[in-house]
Amino acid sequence: MNMQKPKKKAMEQLKELNDSLDKLATQAAISQAFKTPEVIRLFGKREPKQLRERLSTIEQDLKLNKLNTEARDRQKAEILTALRQLNEQLTREELQFLEKHNDISNAFKNVEFVAVKDD
Repeated sequence: MNMQKPKKKAMEQLKELNDSLDKLATQAAISQAFKTPEVIRLFGKREPKQLRERLSTIEQDLKLNKLNTEARDRQKAEILTALRQLNEQLTREELQFLEKHNDISNAFKNVEFVAVKDD
């Protein structure tokens, strides 16, 4: 009786479980850091240009009194954190803003992002 096949199958199942847990951990970190569904969607699609456009829109919304400063700061920090995780270059002012609002970026401190394929 060959015991290699069951062992190989068990190892494959463990790898699948580990991969699933990694995905869940990443999703949990994203949902903990990001509260804005649009930012989550754009981050997931890896859309830095559209994230930059959203950043511009929230600044305009603040000027038009559609957003208060607290909501703008939260969304701006989310977007900048997403851009940073996508390896986009941030300006010195953007980095300083993130330092000031580091509660959001700290949510990502121990998360390693890898490319995830849609099933």
